[in-house]
Amino acid sequence: MSLDLIKKNLFTPILTLILFNSYISVANAQKKIDYNYKTSNQEVIKINNSASNTLYETISGKVRESVLISAKKDLRHAILLDPDYKRSYLNLLDCIKSMNEKPYSVKTGFLKEQIDICNLWLARHQDDQDMRIKRGILHEKNKEIVLSNQDYEIVKNYLGKLNIKCISGMSEQAIQDNSGYSLLFFIVRERERGLKLISDFKRIYPDNAHVNSIYKIIADNNREEYIFESTTRTISH
Repeated sequence: MSLDLIKKNLFTPILTLILFNSYISVANAQKKIDYNYKTSNQEVIKINNSASNTLYETISGKVRESVLISAKKDLRHAILLDPDYKRSYLNLLDCIKSMNEKPYSVKTGFLKEQIDICNLWLARHQDDQDMRIKRGILHEKNKEIVLSNQDYEIVKNYLGKLNIKCISGMSEQAIQDNSGYSLLFFIVRERERGLKLISDFKRIYPDNAHVNSIYKIIADNNREEYIFESTTRTISH
């Protein structure tokens, strides 16, 4: 998205990070839009580098909650300094998520807090389907089904306009970019379409690890369990 969607215990934490960044994002399809992942503000860069390191350390469960509280405050400041630097928003979403998982206690309203961060970004970048699908998932987790479906419909319409290919002789990058859309279809309630797409890739590229891992996710998982049992991070670098 963070948006965050690998089923519990399915993969190791590090592989889970890789899978999220590869699949649950439409960033590859938005290269022409080129959302700002660069900033000239050195304070913003410093804050995000520190936050990323802290978030990685939460995987071990040894980070004090006070450190996350400080990182959260700093990331909000970074957004004020450069409101068009997406990395700050993604790290802030993960910081809040980390603060509401073991070994920390869940706080009331943390999903709404994450949704507000997505809203803040989307108010400036309405065509960012990556952030929109993240928001849709958060709405769904917060039992705001009408709002989540509205976001999913926009993403579905976006996917429907893409020239998604599945042919022999594709480069590894093209395989990853195009096969990854199958998981997005799965998330926006188009499971059969996603399964058909990834099955086509599996038929043409039966030994491709990337394709096989996506196929296993869609074929073996209930969609709602996949979303609600997520342990994925979306740490941005």
